[in-house]
Amino acid sequence: MRILYVSTSSIPSQDANSVHVMKMCAAFAELGHEVVLYARDARAEGASHASLFREYDVGESFTFAFMKRGRWGALSSLIGLAKLALIARRFKPDLIYSRNLFGCVAVALAGRSSVFESHLPAAEEYPLKGRVLKLMLRLRRIPLLVVISDALRRRHLELGDTPARGYLVAPDGADPLPGGDPEPRKPGPLRVGYVGHLYPGKGMEVVEAIAPRLPHMEFHIVGGRDADIALWKARLGAANVMFHGFVPPARTRAHLAALDVCLLPNQRCVRTSREGLGKSVNISEYTSPLKMFEYMAAGKAIVSSRLPVLMEILDDTTALFADPEEPAEWVQALESLRDDALRTRLGYEAQRVFLERYTWKARARTVLAAVAA
Repeated sequence: MRILYVSTSSIPSQDANSVHVMKMCAAFAELGHEVVLYARDARAEGASHASLFREYDVGESFTFAFMKRGRWGALSSLIGLAKLALIARRFKPDLIYSRNLFGCVAVALAGRSSVFESHLPAAEEYPLKGRVLKLMLRLRRIPLLVVISDALRRRHLELGDTPARGYLVAPDGADPLPGGDPEPRKPGPLRVGYVGHLYPGKGMEVVEAIAPRLPHMEFHIVGGRDADIALWKARLGAANVMFHGFVPPARTRAHLAALDVCLLPNQRCVRTSREGLGKSVNISEYTSPLKMFEYMAAGKAIVSSRLPVLMEILDDTTALFADPEEPAEWVQALESLRDDALRTRLGYEAQRVFLERYTWKARARTVLAAVAA
């Protein structure tokens, strides 16, 4: 099958969406399909395509059709969509898979339908996007809607978004650990880690509250933009909190291997500004965090916020839960995970569930089965 994957992601970037896109293209290719990724070109001067595959730790198994960075705002976007329509005509894909709603419009104008993957309700991002999605669904140019959580599926239904062939709930994923089993615990203080962005609501508020209460543990923070890291360093000032900065996806696994426990401290409100729209959107109710699956893949014990969307994936056999606004519960959970047996049991069960359901390859296979049904 020939697959054209359409994205708004900038490649490379520090955003999780770029990881998702690269991993899914690699997974489609691993299943034997010819894949072309249409994305924004954010390479440094002289950087090769090969450097992108290395940075994201994927094989050189698909090709790029880049939209160049433009200087003319909306005009550049229109030019990019016109280029996409042309690619769709020339490449003649059997499947157009899109995370770009206006990309679905562009290929529709070229006479093609596409599967759309939603990570947020379009109407909550921007009213125009909500109207465009409804039109595309009504015209059956988007026959199948892929969503990352059941909570998101329910919200789309509340908004009246009704695809002709229904919904597919496909949570995010991760790559399996190369060696299979997690590394044995190293001696020393319990190493507690968080991987991801540091903007408000992602959970550094929890680390700020609990690190001073657990001076006998180390907290390792992997990720974040420079400004956010500087802000949290100034606010925390705790000797047992270490910031490692942004780490390319190819090196994340090594940091996870050194941890004993991983935190998933999402708050009830995680607001992120959507680029170019100037609108703040709460992603907390619908999210499917990449870090959750990376933690599971690494076989780590997880302490997670007790939020319904996270409990679509995790349960009492794979994680401990704490109220995102009750630091004492997080302290209690971490203290209990000084027990080697409990920590090991949770980590192995999380990894078992991950290998059974949540690898990128399994996700790609599920998507393609839904498309073929």
